[in-house]
Amino acid sequence: MERCCMICDYIFDLDAGAPFGKRPKGWVCPLCSADRDNFKKV
Repeated sequence: MERCCMICDYIFDLDAGAPFGKRPKGWVCPLCSADRDNFKKV
């Protein structure tokens, strides 16, 4: 399942490394720096 940033529409691809839930707490969107709370499942 992918996740999408609600701010800039960046798609987090699960095949691109560690799963979303395994990202460190301080991880932010690489495009707009939104925190993890701004991502929704798509």
